[in-house]
Amino acid sequence: MTHDASAGAPHAQEWRRVLTEGFGAFLGRPLSEYDPDASYGAYFWAGNFLSEIGFASDARWVDPEALAGRLLIEDDNIVMYDEGEPAPSFDAAASVFVIEDESALSAELVTELGTASFPSGKAGERLVLGRELGALLERHQVDLADEAFAGAWYVLYPRIASDGTLVDALRVAAAVGADEGPDSLIDFDGEPDEHWEPYLADVAHPGLRAHLSFGCQDAGEASLRRVEGDEASFWGLAAEGCSLVVAWDETENQVEVAVFRLAGALG
Repeated sequence: MTHDASAGAPHAQEWRRVLTEGFGAFLGRPLSEYDPDASYGAYFWAGNFLSEIGFASDARWVDPEALAGRLLIEDDNIVMYDEGEPAPSFDAAASVFVIEDESALSAELVTELGTASFPSGKAGERLVLGRELGALLERHQVDLADEAFAGAWYVLYPRIASDGTLVDALRVAAAVGADEGPDSLIDFDGEPDEHWEPYLADVAHPGLRAHLSFGCQDAGEASLRRVEGDEASFWGLAAEGCSLVVAWDETENQVEVAVFRLAGALG
């Protein structure tokens, strides 16, 4: 689902300019140097946590309206920072699902899933994009919310709703509001990990700099930190040719959020 965050009042456009410049400094590379024709997305991952609380298999994910991209999934209990920041809205159509048990599905549907799915890197696991899954379910008149399909599926990588641009993917990944502007920022006055200090120092907006500093803490002092690319846990996306832009993790709750340049089945 796309949402044009650049449209609207002049203050919204100015805020997007601030974010574009600030995120470029944070990454050490202007956003204009990234491929402008590519699509970008932010994905959320939480180990077993989403399954344990039932969110990964919540019936809302397989609502036909959600799988078609016409309805977002929202849950105030799913947060990255838990510091009063806006809760993310998830786009089921662009999220990545796992079909874990095919025994209750028809042979015809299983065959078509094989064509629509892509490998995860884990043996026996089949991944499929929400919009592709929704089209198959509609064609075969299957409702995965039915009790007969309990345990057959779950959402592995919820996609945080954004407009497909890099700046908006970074915005939602960092839990920065669009309409709220600076009012959505976390007021953090602690010290970031020294590794990221040079990047943060170049972020001109002091509020955005403080907010991003909150997500760059030393792993020995706090659980929330920006991580290097080889530390991110999003298996399956790299195999499709998606390239990581930036990632954060919150180790206490196994939460990770990562922004990717999309390709393959996700592009």
